[in-house]
Amino acid sequence: METHKGLEALAQALADKVKARTRNKTAPVLRLVSRAPARQFDPATRDFILRRIRFLRARYGLAWLVDQHQLSSASVEHLADHALAALLADLERGRECIADGISFDDAELVRDTSSHIIEPFTELP
Repeated sequence: METHKGLEALAQALADKVKARTRNKTAPVLRLVSRAPARQFDPATRDFILRRIRFLRARYGLAWLVDQHQLSSASVEHLADHALAALLADLERGRECIADGISFDDAELVRDTSSHIIEPFTELP
């Protein structure tokens, strides 16, 4: 009988300890994970576009145009597909301008990028 009471006391103490632990646990910290943007280009096409961009940048000295496009991105490789396509189109237009003797300003390839730099700081007092 005493063994039975001892086991019950032990079981109760164990149950109390488990309850105390579960009560003291904090809720897990949750964070929102965004989805990767949908891709319109398959990997082979995307790789071709990136190689073409690198070629045009190096061969025709259009690094400034690439920099202008990737202002809000860590690198060209991180651009979304639509932005990558727009960059390639501008680079091809830049190549044509060089071949035809048209200024980049006349072709409207040189754009004001100050809004990308200034806008984040306009909300400061």
